[in-house]
Amino acid sequence: MKIVFAGVAILLTANVMGIGVENRQLVEEATARMERLAAKLEHTKRLVPETVAAVSELTHRYDCEQHSCGTVLETRNHAALIRLKRALYLGEHTASR
Repeated sequence: MKIVFAGVAILLTANVMGIGVENRQLVEEATARMERLAAKLEHTKRLVPETVAAVSELTHRYDCEQHSCGTVLETRNHAALIRLKRALYLGEHTASR
């Protein structure tokens, strides 16, 4: 019986660690997409509400404050979020003029 419980514990630990690696990879890929998207949005004069909603969802879902990120990824992620939020702000305020 002890062997079965030890095996289950090992499998659970491996699954949890795998989820952490998977989440980190997702956040890393999302951060790269956010960096590219920020570069495009910074040159956009107007943003439609659907774009604003989609980007807001993206920035909320892949924020390193909600996930376990290393220092380098956290720095990149934070910078991308700031750029996107700034682009959204400028795009919304430009659109209303």
